[in-house]
Amino acid sequence: FYSTAFLTNHNHVDLGIRQNGVKLDDVVLPPYATSPQHFIALHMQALESEYVSQHLHLWIDLVFGDKQRGPAALEAHNVFFYLTYEGLVDIDAITDPVLQASMRAQIAHFGQTPSQLLREPHVARHIPDTLPPGGLVPLLLPHVHPIALVEFVSVTALLCLDTTGMLSMQKFTSPTLSTLRSYSLQGELLATTTSTELPVTKLVPFSRTAHVVAAGPMGANVVAVHSMMEVQPLTTVGVSSAALSVDEKVAILGLDVMPAQLLAIAMGI
Repeated sequence: FYSTAFLTNHNHVDLGIRQNGVKLDDVVLPPYATSPQHFIALHMQALESEYVSQHLHLWIDLVFGDKQRGPAALEAHNVFFYLTYEGLVDIDAITDPVLQASMRAQIAHFGQTPSQLLREPHVARHIPDTLPPGGLVPLLLPHVHPIALVEFVSVTALLCLDTTGMLSMQKFTSPTLSTLRSYSLQGELLATTTSTELPVTKLVPFSRTAHVVAAGPMGANVVAVHSMMEVQPLTTVGVSSAALSVDEKVAILGLDVMPAQLLAIAMGI
């Protein structure tokens, strides 16, 4: 439900009069709804609730899935008049016009079940855990152009090379990596230089614990960060370079933006 149009007779169509003399007009709303808008809002809230998310696959099984027909349907008490099921009767093959009209009338009266799309139970909805990003590492020597290469040369030293050949060395520390969601990152400039030769390849970090992989490029220099526990992509980001810390707890991504920025991502699970 998203529109109130079906609840009100805007065009003042003559819908007739009931046997009790009441003229049919707008839909009579249940007592819990104060207006058509309120009615729709309540239904939207219900359909988007956690309860519906947890049980939606069971409804799919009944309507479109393995519990629509057969023993599973009997066990679930999900059985309807036989003429409602798709393909059970070939109406066009019936030559007796009276019998054919009777079949059509019964189908029109009882309705039709949807096509059975699934033969196996539908999986429950699952939202993979997100990979919370860390803070932006400050470049004490601002690089205007995107970082083409970022590399840990030691536990605390981070090398940055931009697309113009400017090279900077920064001291990198992450003092509170005990949790994924609460830590700070600090950078301290150690040295700078300039090179006329740029690296051709882009480095892609990964965790040897097999929990998190940053795989790429995916075209247009986009790296996808995956959780190997769920085998689903968690996030994508446009990058120009990448590196992994010595302890494999932090991935550093050089963002493909100007002025240059580095993004730190916690790799631990």
